[in-house]
Amino acid sequence: ILLGAITSASKLSLEKVRRAYMLMGDIGRVAEQALTNPNAIVDVRISLFSPVRPMLADMASSIREILTSHKHGTAFEYKYDGARIQIHKRGDSVRVFSRRLTEVTGSVPEIVALAKGHVRSQETLLEGEVIAIDAHGRPLPFQDLMRRFTRVHDVPDATTRIPLELHLFDVLLLEGDELIQKPYSERREVLEREVAQELLSPRIISADQDEIQRLFDRALAEGHEGLMAKALDSGYEVGKRGKKWLKLKKAE
Repeated sequence: ILLGAITSASKLSLEKVRRAYMLMGDIGRVAEQALTNPNAIVDVRISLFSPVRPMLADMASSIREILTSHKHGTAFEYKYDGARIQIHKRGDSVRVFSRRLTEVTGSVPEIVALAKGHVRSQETLLEGEVIAIDAHGRPLPFQDLMRRFTRVHDVPDATTRIPLELHLFDVLLLEGDELIQKPYSERREVLEREVAQELLSPRIISADQDEIQRLFDRALAEGHEGLMAKALDSGYEVGKRGKKWLKLKKAE
């Protein structure tokens, strides 16, 4: 309703107003810009330290459905029962935002340290998933993660008791260049060049149902939810849910 109201008041198209909202993340800023400087809305770009609304995935019922939906190839990655984050980095300045665009930098010092020490680029926006792990490296329940993820007091103690593990899966901005229009396959190549291998989520590119099933079973055996399936030719559709990204889980 608010996006429609801004569209009517500014005479801009709904598509441009919606895109600006997805990139800026703040509907108040969008309204202000649309009414006072509409050209800025048309030209809005991703800006470091201003979180963007994440691309979302639909649910798939089978491997066959995924392969049928993606005509130009699919990458399969672990699906974690964790907290999705954006890492914004410029030099030694690092800020971390949650899926809901809330800043959580102070609650995740080990993630900040990883970004400073294991990301090669000076200016970047990365996406990943954070999970909490036990003493044996297995994922803890989501509720335990949330207690740690939202911690604002006694963070050093919480860091020791409930360590976090980072798995990166996308890059949206690199050294000033926006990458959201590039296909997923190219963004993944960039990501692999820019971050340490141990921070990447496991994945395969395959159309072999048996091979995909083995990866799915392995993910479940390691305590994760299942797989994410990403079309190799998919751009990053900020704030949208669709079949370019699909979730495959044992149970809903």
